[in-house]
Amino acid sequence: MHSPHKAATMAAGMVLGAGGLIIGSTSTAQATTADCDAGWVADVYGTVGGGSSFTYAGRLVQMQNGRARNYSHGIILGGYRAGDRIWTDRSRNKMPANVMHPSTAQVQSIGSGWKQCGPFDGAKTNSVINWDTANVRHYAARVCIDPVGSTPYQCGSWYTDAS
Repeated sequence: MHSPHKAATMAAGMVLGAGGLIIGSTSTAQATTADCDAGWVADVYGTVGGGSSFTYAGRLVQMQNGRARNYSHGIILGGYRAGDRIWTDRSRNKMPANVMHPSTAQVQSIGSGWKQCGPFDGAKTNSVINWDTANVRHYAARVCIDPVGSTPYQCGSWYTDAS
């Protein structure tokens, strides 16, 4: 199954230069929490760089990556407004461990597209697994935001945890 917002991303989206940020149409997909791998998971989290965390429409959006339990989630750390929506996408299949920031095309072809965890009406998302150590599978993840009063939505760069 393809991403619920793939058509909107392909039709109205564009990749912005080296930052890899994706800007989409004025509406986001209607996914559910069923595509999340867990609720919020207690862990020692670090902020992912390389365009995976970003500022958009006055919001500071971070992808946070768990160091012990191998989950990632998105959070609006600054500028949150009631009505903002945030979600985390995760590749459906494993990704090569040697590509830390894959392109959307790589996630589509190698990772067989993605599932969407959310959107959430709030400042943080539930979690997606980024590294399945039991099955030795690395997944790509990214955080997206649809800020109230601003269009279009925006996604950060994909990130594959290969630690």
